[in-house]
Amino acid sequence: MRFFAAEFVREAAFELLHEELPYSVAVEIDEFREGQEPVYIRAVVYVERVSQKGIVIGKGAAPSRRSANGPGEDRGPAGARVFLELHAKVLPKWRRQPASLKRLGYGG
Repeated sequence: MRFFAAEFVREAAFELLHEELPYSVAVEIDEFREGQEPVYIRAVVYVERVSQKGIVIGKGAAPSRRSANGPGEDRGPAGARVFLELHAKVLPKWRRQPASLKRLGYGG
């Protein structure tokens, strides 16, 4: 379920930011609590450069406000109500480091 939640967040970020979002974005789920309503998910959105972090966060955190106000945006991949807490962090050259790729679910 954590994998699907991470991909759901990543897909939502791409839909929201379109061409602005760099392809070097990964999502890691820090905490996932299913036993309550709404489901609580805390995730980290990783980028490779500081300038990319600014794109993800947006001016005044505008992207997160836009997504929170949209219809149905409080529903997760399984249709459950979701409280989503996101953090953006820089992880330099994560796509070139086998340990980072494995940690983020891209390596075997």
